[in-house]
Parts: sequence; structure tokens; C-alpha cells
Amino acid sequence: MARENERVLITGHTYRPVVSQDVSGYMNTGSSVHPYLITCIEIENEVLTLVKWYMDAGTNGNLFVERSPL
Repeated sequence: MARENERVLITGHTYRPVVSQDVSGYMNTGSSVHPYLITCIEIENEVLTLVKWYMDAGTNGNLFVERSPL
């Protein structure tokens, strides 16, 4: 129904990130903020992607921020 009406429903804070693969057009960022990561929906060229950004450590022990599509 959302696709038929050219609409997308984006919600957040349900503790489970979701990108619907069916025709519902439903996306959910999850709870979005965790102690060591955040989840978000990025929009680029009209494409929506659910991603997480999190802290990780390199082999030398230095911390850095990593991006991972979900």
C-alpha cells in the first residue's frame, strides 16, 4: 500500500531495526542509540539504507568509527 501511494513509513525506538523487503514500505531504526553504536537510516540518491555506526579497535589498539549497512 505504501508503494502504491508512493509513501514510506519510517519509525524508531522499537529495539529491532527493520527494513521491509515486501511492499509495505516500512523501515524502523530500532532504538537507534546504544552504548557503543547508533543505527540510522541514510538517504542518498532517493535510496534508503539502514546502517549502524559503531566503535571498533584496530590491531594497534586505536579506536575508530566503522559504518556497516544492515
